[in-house]
Amino acid sequence: MKHEKSTVYRVLSFVIVIILALLFTFPLYWIVTGSFKTVKEINSTTPTWWPTQWTLKNYQTLMGKLKAPLFELAGKTIGIIGFGSIGQRVAEIAQAFKMNILIYSKHEKNLSRFNFAHQVKLDDLLYN
Repeated sequence: MKHEKSTVYRVLSFVIVIILALLFTFPLYWIVTGSFKTVKEINSTTPTWWPTQWTLKNYQTLMGKLKAPLFELAGKTIGIIGFGSIGQRVAEIAQAFKMNILIYSKHEKNLSRFNFAHQVKLDDLLYN
């Protein structure tokens, strides 16, 4: 009797897990298949489970709109206050983006490894 209860409990647990998995993955399925539908099919009053006509137009529209708000970091100036290990890592990342790098540190730093950075006074850093 006890063995039958544990088997029923395990089967019931698996059924619940499967139902929950389907409930949580359904929105992802709906979004992905909807991204390949035509605008007419998306806006129709009767939903379709699968695109009747596959299209990439939605992705082309999205990529066309993304061009405008993007900007470049190259040539911009970054000021780093404190040039410990974190400040040095930030400078290396900024240098990868070809940024102008200004550094302020309380102590004079050896910048031979960071020949792309300029050590300045705090007032000059905050002014720029």
